[in-house]
Amino acid sequence: MDIVPVSLKQMVTEELLQAAPAEVDVFIDAIRQRFGTTVVAILFYGSCLRKRALENEVADFYVLVDSYDAAYRSSPFLRSSNTLLPPNVFYMERSRGDVTLRAKYAVISYRDFAHAASSQCLHSIVWGRFCQPARLVYVRDEAAQHVVIEAVGQSIMTMVARIAPLLLASEETEPMALEELWQLGFRESYRMELRPELPGTIRALYETMPQRYHRVADAAFHDLARHGWLWVRTDAAHGYVTIPKLQLWYTRLSWHWRRPFAKGIYFLRLAKSAFTFGDWFPYVLWKIGRHRGENLEATDRQRKHPFIFGVPVLIKLLLRGDLR
Repeated sequence: MDIVPVSLKQMVTEELLQAAPAEVDVFIDAIRQRFGTTVVAILFYGSCLRKRALENEVADFYVLVDSYDAAYRSSPFLRSSNTLLPPNVFYMERSRGDVTLRAKYAVISYRDFAHAASSQCLHSIVWGRFCQPARLVYVRDEAAQHVVIEAVGQSIMTMVARIAPLLLASEETEPMALEELWQLGFRESYRMELRPELPGTIRALYETMPQRYHRVADAAFHDLARHGWLWVRTDAAHGYVTIPKLQLWYTRLSWHWRRPFAKGIYFLRLAKSAFTFGDWFPYVLWKIGRHRGENLEATDRQRKHPFIFGVPVLIKLLLRGDLR
């Protein structure tokens, strides 16, 4: 299953190589200055890409590096934390004229990135993001570009393979709305990361580019069929899918332990980010508030002592259901 079809590779390549907003250059320069020649590639994705605007937003990047030893020569803590629990996430602000631009970027080795996009990976931190559109805003050479294209294509394949069984009532052939497939995929990947999203936000992710999502799902379905994973035929808006009974049973069952495992890993990543991200607690509140449609602000006391006065607030939000 982990072989990306030529048709999907072509779609992914064309999409990744499209132009990104010019404002991202200030972040690319800063990232390359920090990590030097170990940077293999930089991917730009997320809400700023969909809106094609960075002002009053936080831009999202993934930075692929050769190795954590090369990326953190003078910091054993960052090196070991990135090795044990990739990625490390950092925050930065840069000025462009009179405007302050904000970004967060995740650092991960290209090997870990490829694994996290594959069907062998238990959590969705990569495939849940990169089944969506992205831009390759920096790449070192052709070999690096090939690695990124394969991993992004595999993210789409993994999403389709993981989510399709959740929509079928049995192993019998059934019509499957591709719109429902993608929106369920987005909901499940966000749930695994403790990220609350309003139904309108989930729907908007799909509605930004429905034809794109249909094209890549069609390519993924047909390649899964070529590998014997399922039987499928598709039209403009539906896939007619049959999944062997054993495969259907196993994939559904795996979600029962995949969800709590992934949530636990993501919670550890959040805790780790307290030491890498910077002023993390106000950002977390801002992020939760934006997803919930509320204005959540940190007090001065919470900013100064986030572990003492901030973590209890996050626990309260978790118990209330704002983090699921």
